Amino acid sequence: MSLATQVLKYSSKRAVELWNLIKQAKDESDIEILTTSFLQHKSDREVAIDAVAEVAEQIDAEISAISARKQYLVELHNRAIERLKSKKETIDKTIIKLYEAGAIATSTEGLSKTIKIKTNPPSCEVLIPPQNLPEEYRYEKVEIRADKKAITQAWKQGIEVEGTEVFQKQRVVYELNRDIT
Repeated sequence: MSLATQVLKYSSKRAVELWNLIKQAKDESDIEILTTSFLQHKSDREVAIDAVAEVAEQIDAEISAISARKQYLVELHNRAIERLKSKKETIDKTIIKLYEAGAIATSTEGLSKTIKIKTNPPSCEVLIPPQNLPEEYRYEKVEIRADKKAITQAWKQGIEVEGTEVFQKQRVVYELNRDIT
């Protein structure tokens, strides 16, 4: 058995141990304590680092899997909603056709429900570009936004922009060592 296999086998056991402890954690402070205690053991620190990295990668994998399932379910439900909306629209169109043909009145009562035909308030569809309308029938909307890229570039050049704060967050990167044999 190669050294890499032995290390991965042992670190995987540690990763499973950490994973189980994290699953039982009640809040973020418990996870922080567990991670800290795992990484502070000097005797097997390298194995602990591998275990923590494996757990972090497993969490990323779980997030990806759950996100994919969520997206699938959203699409599935959106299709179901669209089918139902289409059915409702067909019923409404049929009732309007029946009304226009004189088959039902503007208010038609059943045993417990009443179907009414109502006329909506007028609405407008603009068929030409809005700038070609007379001025009294148009308005302009001006939107002012911060140019964050320009502010960051100015900061890189030593220029501070009043009313802004430029910051850099730190992130953790988990990588596989290239020299494992």
